[in-house]
Amino acid sequence: MPFQPDATHTRWLVDTTKELVAIPSHMREGELQKLALIRRRLEAEGGYLTGNQALHFTSLPNDADPQVLVVEKGSEKARHRVVIDAHVDTVEHISKGDKDQDDWPGRFTLREAGDKLVGMGVYDMQTAIAILMWSLLNIDLPDDVRLTAAFPCDEEVDSKGAMAFIEYLRQQLHARVNTWVSSEVGPQHPNDNDRRQQIIIARPGVLKVHGKITVAQSSNHGALRDMPNAAAAYRHLMNFLEEEFNPRQVGESERPYHANSHPYLGDDWVSEVFADVDNRSVLTAPQKMKFGYKVFLVPPEKPDDNFSLDAALAVQKACVDEVALRRDWSTKRIGAELNKDTLRTSYPPFFTSPDHAIIKAMAEQAEIVCHPGVTARVTGGSSNADPNLFYEFLRQQQTALRLDPRDAGVIFGMPYDGANAHAKLEYASKKSAMNNCELYRRLLQEVIPRLLQGSTA
Repeated sequence: MPFQPDATHTRWLVDTTKELVAIPSHMREGELQKLALIRRRLEAEGGYLTGNQALHFTSLPNDADPQVLVVEKGSEKARHRVVIDAHVDTVEHISKGDKDQDDWPGRFTLREAGDKLVGMGVYDMQTAIAILMWSLLNIDLPDDVRLTAAFPCDEEVDSKGAMAFIEYLRQQLHARVNTWVSSEVGPQHPNDNDRRQQIIIARPGVLKVHGKITVAQSSNHGALRDMPNAAAAYRHLMNFLEEEFNPRQVGESERPYHANSHPYLGDDWVSEVFADVDNRSVLTAPQKMKFGYKVFLVPPEKPDDNFSLDAALAVQKACVDEVALRRDWSTKRIGAELNKDTLRTSYPPFFTSPDHAIIKAMAEQAEIVCHPGVTARVTGGSSNADPNLFYEFLRQQQTALRLDPRDAGVIFGMPYDGANAHAKLEYASKKSAMNNCELYRRLLQEVIPRLLQGSTA
């Protein structure tokens, strides 16, 4: 039989989600109101908890400027620390490419439609916040497990909240993170909305590139068509990248810059972002050009020391050198410069082995809880800032503590079912939410203690 949630707990989760959805948090004022609500509810309802089960609150970077609420539970001497995050900001509804909100009146009033909870931000990620709050209040932790719950205002890699939380964890490396669960939404494909049993173990990263092409002016302009042209040089470069990273034919490629391929994430690929041409040059031929593009990155199947954004940027620069050689840019006095875009955030991909003991155990539990008899899927998700950031933290932790890679920490996402994030009629599944509550309970009370016991047997 599948897991049957208690009706009282389900109603608590729905009512809490309703309160969260009712606070628009796409602006700073709403974020602060939501952090205050989370803390107020947890303090009021968790006041009876004592000893290692008591809740301890920290505002980061400080109480005067709260960017993230951290709630700790469990023994400080625990051998295994689990971090679970759920960001509080809501991306406003965008319809048909514009920001006209009038076509979804009442979007901040939660509506129940059978199993669906419908409202702005309910999937991304107000229901996930309620799940994490429920876990703090209702799951008694064994002595060897400590839970760190994080409610950041925003999850982007360079945001104040996310970075303050990372710094908080760095200061506690002696109590290192062993397991990280990200509540972030985003199945790999837009139509892949049935997340009942998907344990997400991989997400692509993104390298955001900024470039410039310049053509040295010359006094000899005999034929306009023969003049070096920055826009043409840019198009030659993008055509080359298209061929190298977005191959049209299936099969192995012998080209030196061909994208990595990953069984859970597919291939690296390139997407154009902007191209800005300066036409104020001699005879109107563009002499200068600024441009930007994204490289969506997947980890190599066998990660090595080059598994980094800097290594990916080096590949892009090698592509520029190749185009310059083929097109004789030096003779034409065409120069190109490529750098990581400092105004937009890049982040690396991540991949957790499907053979990791915790991943295998949670896939088994997802099958039992969600849909007995149907094998749970271990899969990859779409790009998201926070799980990629946290994976990078685990890599830094591995280096700082000189850990064996097999013992450096595991990161994954739970099966959290919903759809239409950032869009009209966004919804989350009530049953899926309660299944997640049960999966968190099993992770903290059963799976991790059993693995810890096995490691000392």
